[in-house]
Amino acid sequence: MTKSEVRELMGMKIRSDYEIKYVKNYTDDVNYKLKSSTPDIWNWVQQGVVGPIRDQGSCGSCWTYSTVGNIESLNFMKQRKINPQEIMTPLSSQQLIDCDKSNSGCGGGWPYVAIDWLSKHGGLMS
Repeated sequence: MTKSEVRELMGMKIRSDYEIKYVKNYTDDVNYKLKSSTPDIWNWVQQGVVGPIRDQGSCGSCWTYSTVGNIESLNFMKQRKINPQEIMTPLSSQQLIDCDKSNSGCGGGWPYVAIDWLSKHGGLMS
């Protein structure tokens, strides 16, 4: 990717003397040994860890999708260790919109506040 492509895609201002570098498995550790079992590409969607795309419509509830998506993925990875055939259980964003009064429902909110609320109120429903 060229500097002009990066500028166009990312809206970034890049110094003219900056050189874009891609280093595979970069580390400062001089004793680091590349693990041959580490894949070059890892797609969480293909692994089943990322749930479906959801549409918030006109409701400003992106904070609920962020919160719920994180919890769904963590729950799935934990359960899959126990049962490799596990499939993701979708959890309720609507519960946060309706019940979490520490955030503002469709008026916006914060994932960290939602997680705190969930820890005090027993978690999410499916």
